[in-house]
Amino acid sequence: MNLSADYDKILEESLKNELKWHVDELDELYGQKRDKLSKEDIISASQIISTMTQSFDYDHNENVVPVLLKTIEDIRTKYPRFF
Repeated sequence: MNLSADYDKILEESLKNELKWHVDELDELYGQKRDKLSKEDIISASQIISTMTQSFDYDHNENVVPVLLKTIEDIRTKYPRFF
């Protein structure tokens, strides 16, 4: 049996799914209290975002950077106090 697939497309979809998970997690944790974030909330969210950006292999997939930048921009728009 021989399987073939577009490896880059699979990696990109996996990346998008992982980033969506992180954004969903931020929304779950901080969405309801967006206007009442504590200092601890902001520190915790910053750690999540930092971990998110450090967890990807940028060297082997050039598609990572634009997708990651768009996700970070979406988070910055939704939660400006995290930046």
